Amino acid sequence: MTVNEMKSQLADRVEDADDVIIDADVKIDFLQNAQIELAMLLDNNYLTDIENIQESVDATAGVIDISDLEYSVFKGKNGILVVKIHDESYCFLIDYSELKGRDSYFSGGRQYPYAYVFQNKIYIENGQTNPVADVWYLRHPTSLVEDGNCDLDSSLHDLIVMLAEEPCWRINNQPERGATSRNIAIDRINNLNAIYKKD
Repeated sequence: MTVNEMKSQLADRVEDADDVIIDADVKIDFLQNAQIELAMLLDNNYLTDIENIQESVDATAGVIDISDLEYSVFKGKNGILVVKIHDESYCFLIDYSELKGRDSYFSGGRQYPYAYVFQNKIYIENGQTNPVADVWYLRHPTSLVEDGNCDLDSSLHDLIVMLAEEPCWRINNQPERGATSRNIAIDRINNLNAIYKKD
């Protein structure tokens, strides 16, 4: 769906097709907020449309500042998907809390490089002082605008509309209808995430 189609569907669902109760621009703002909320709640496996690869990033003293990447990283450290030494090995991406207990498997040499994210920086240990890395990450979804498109997969657009219904119904003094729509959307999101849930 285009943003206009999503806005029209939202307007129909909240019984305000002529934008009398809620201005069209406000509906788009609600859709934008819903898009961000949905992307935050979904497992990263559903967000392939906002994945980005940036190659040949200099890691001065083994550090890459996340703000230096081409796009703003979405979901903080959970948005860093893969770190690979350019033209070499993939890094084991570990949580910084694992550093204390790492064994020789995570020696940080060329054979077993590792990376972790801490305070918006990617730290790389591969035995080189200034490695060059390729970084796979989630970028922020593009803001929704009239006549624009949504970055997320079209199969998720209905969930965005459902999440955007809640604030519309609150404005319309029918919060129970908004809560119902939100609960249905959250149940669907939980069902989708259960597919990738790890034991």
